[in-house]
Amino acid sequence: YVDLRVLPRFPEVMKRAARAYAQVAQSAGHYDVVMGIPEAGNPLATAFSLETGTPQIYLRKEEKTGHGIAGNFMTPIIEGETVLLIDDLVTQADSKLEAIGTLESSGLVVHDVVVLVDREQGGAKQLADAGYRLHAALSFSKLLDYYHRTGRIDEAKYQKAKDYMAVQGGPCANTKRI
Repeated sequence: YVDLRVLPRFPEVMKRAARAYAQVAQSAGHYDVVMGIPEAGNPLATAFSLETGTPQIYLRKEEKTGHGIAGNFMTPIIEGETVLLIDDLVTQADSKLEAIGTLESSGLVVHDVVVLVDREQGGAKQLADAGYRLHAALSFSKLLDYYHRTGRIDEAKYQKAKDYMAVQGGPCANTKRI
């Protein structure tokens, strides 16, 4: 299990994550604004926004009616803008595709999704099949190799994770990595 939701507890690590996102986003096409996939992606998109000076929009989990900004967004949107989506990781792309559907039905454009970790379990292919590009800072297999090489996980845990990945279909070749 890769838990990147702990990153906001460590501001210096969040700064490094923001720089990694900024570096990975250089391979993305043009974008006007950034948006995190609720919930895990929101603080990461904020860190990216502050690092790069890119305006940020927020998607609500549930549509709002009444006072304030009604609808799906907590921030104003401008139809026709291109959104760079940010999330912590990708396993399958269901949450990304759901967010993209909401964005596109609101008149926004999406081409690229940026994550820190591609778990290599089909998310990149799922996005590519739907016409979107995934950009990942790291693959799960490279992260796993690093943890093993540096002694952060022992041989038994390393092999168990490798076996699990083999059963899940192995690395996905459609992901751009740094």
